[in-house]
Amino acid sequence: MRSVMAFVYFLLSLVGVAGGADGGGTTLVARSAENGVETLLSATHVAAGRVRFQCLRSASGHCHYVLFADRRAAATFDVAVGQVRERSDLPADFSLCVSHLDARVGPDCKPAAEAVPRSQ
Repeated sequence: MRSVMAFVYFLLSLVGVAGGADGGGTTLVARSAENGVETLLSATHVAAGRVRFQCLRSASGHCHYVLFADRRAAATFDVAVGQVRERSDLPADFSLCVSHLDARVGPDCKPAAEAVPRSQ
């Protein structure tokens, strides 16, 4: 398992998502699969007040993000496979959910009872 994780980190570093230009910050990698088939691979890099969302693979062609601040939805957006979106206006304690599906979720990333307004 350790060698698999090292290989994944190596691949992510090749496409520029594992670490920033200065090597600082944190990279969050989200991966999901259904019936053994990978449905999502997303990398989010947080460093120096900037957040970089990169959609590497998605069964739907887009990674759908929901951002939360104080356990309330702050923003929703999608990023096409192979594309990147950057933001610098997020609070330090934001959280996120990402999926290959465009579904409304709560801060626990489970389906929400109420719709979350979408922003572009």
